[in-house]
Parts: sequence; C-alpha cells; structure tokens
Amino acid sequence: ISNVMVEVIWSPANNLTCSDGTINCLDPTVIPLGTTIYTLTVVDAEGCTVSDEVAIEVLKIRPLFAPNAFSPNDDGINDLFSLAGSAFAVSSIVELNIFDLWGNRVYNGKGLSPVDVTAGWDGRVDGNLMTAGVYIWYAELEFVDPTKLNEIVSGDVTLIR
Repeated sequence: ISNVMVEVIWSPANNLTCSDGTINCLDPTVIPLGTTIYTLTVVDAEGCTVSDEVAIEVLKIRPLFAPNAFSPNDDGINDLFSLAGSAFAVSSIVELNIFDLWGNRVYNGKGLSPVDVTAGWDGRVDGNLMTAGVYIWYAELEFVDPTKLNEIVSGDVTLIR
C-alpha cells in the first residue's frame, strides 16, 4: 500500500475551503450553518480507499441585546434605544416598532443593521421629546442562517429623563 495520497474528497463540500482555495485538503476550514456530518474519503496511488466521518454540531445561539432603559438627553451616553446583535447570527433587524402604553406607535425603523449603534429610537416623535415612562417594542429579525425563519422578539424599555 502506498502512503502517497492521490485524491482527497470531502462530502458535503459546501461551506468548506482549504488554504490553497480548493476543497480537497486534509485540513479545511468549515463554517456549517447547521449540524452537519462531513465524510472524508482518501484514495492512494494504488486505488485503495479509506473513509471517515466527523459530525459538527452547531448550536444556534442568536445573541441579541436589548437595553431595558435609555436616557435620550444628548449627553452621549445611552441616548438611543437600539437592538444589538452579532453580525454572525443576525443579518438584519427587518423592522423595529416602539409603542407608548396607549398603543400609539412612536417609532418605526426598517432594515436596521444589528451592529449599527446609531440606528434606533432617539426618544422623540416628530421632533418632540417623549415623556419618561415605559415603552413597548417588538422587532422582526432576519438571521444569517437561511434555514431559520424570521423571528419576532419583543420587550419593554424605560425612557429616563
């Protein structure tokens, strides 16, 4: 039996790359979007074949931070209510809505980036400062993982003056 490898085959080959730009190396980098079983098949110069499998379990943790209070007083600290998420998990905040306790919508943001800390509600409606109090928010999130449907999340935030 020869010790010279002739062919290296990974299956499935999606989301798999090697440092030389191919998908046929022994030490690829893989970024699976979900739990995946990869099979490696190696063939030597004499046609002998050996295969093995490795299972990579992906925990679908989708971190999202929503503050429970903010103080839009233009001091440069916590002046904006925004949602923050990992760009590796959340691709977009499709829509963010904020309501007062009477059900009036006071903010509507669409297509917000989860890593843009300047995208969110400044505590104003039509340029007027809103009163201190509790506001209800809900958002639709879109994930990087294409197998995950959009998700609605909600909560409340206290506006402090």
